[in-house]
Amino acid sequence: MKMRKLILIVPVLLLLGGCAGIAETAIGLPSGVLTTSVQNPVTREHLYRLENGLIVGVTALQTYKNQCENRNLEASCIQVVAVMQAYVKRARPLLRQLRTFVRKNDQVNARVVFTTIQSLITEFRGVAAANGIPLPAVGG
Repeated sequence: MKMRKLILIVPVLLLLGGCAGIAETAIGLPSGVLTTSVQNPVTREHLYRLENGLIVGVTALQTYKNQCENRNLEASCIQVVAVMQAYVKRARPLLRQLRTFVRKNDQVNARVVFTTIQSLITEFRGVAAANGIPLPAVGG
């Protein structure tokens, strides 16, 4: 009798696990919010690498901005600086949140914020690449 119940329960549990991904899409949550694995936590090391990536990006942006202000670049560089600074401004409060989530070991929220910051960095790097701003690769 117990074996029969087990045979019926296992497929139901497997189906419900798959529903979490569908449910989060249906209610507009970012993918993986309901199914974030504790096997892949956001650690202080991840936070450290992410912060270093931002530091490298901001340093490169500052160098580019200085060259722009010294008239060493074309006039459109001011607009490029403004676009790139917008990414940095959006990342700052998120980084503060991420530090708090990592400190409190709130892995679900940490993963969401971490992914958001990663996408901002990707967009930042895309703008830099499109405008010929060299950004060194950061391990992570």
